Amino acid sequence: MRWLLDLELAWELAWLVALATVGPLLVALWLDRRFHTTPCLTLLGVIFGLGLTFRVVERRMKAPQGAGQPQRGDFHRDVKEDHSCGDC
Repeated sequence: MRWLLDLELAWELAWLVALATVGPLLVALWLDRRFHTTPCLTLLGVIFGLGLTFRVVERRMKAPQGAGQPQRGDFHRDVKEDHSCGDC
C-alpha cells in the first residue's frame, strides 16, 4: 500500500504547484489590465508564483508523511498521561 501513499503525495503536490503558480499569475494579469501596466505585473506575478511554489513544495517535502494527523491511539495515550484525578 506504499504506492497509494506515494500517489496521494503526488496528487497533493500537483495541486499545491498548480494553485501556488496560477493564483498569483491570475491576480497579476487582472492588475495589469486594471492599471494598464502590461507586462510588468504579470512578470512579477510569475516570479512570485514560482518562488511561492518552490517554498510550498520544499516545506511539504520536509514535513513527515501525514503530518498533523493524529496516529491511531495517540489520543488515549495523551489522556492517560495527563489524567491526574487518581480515579484510574
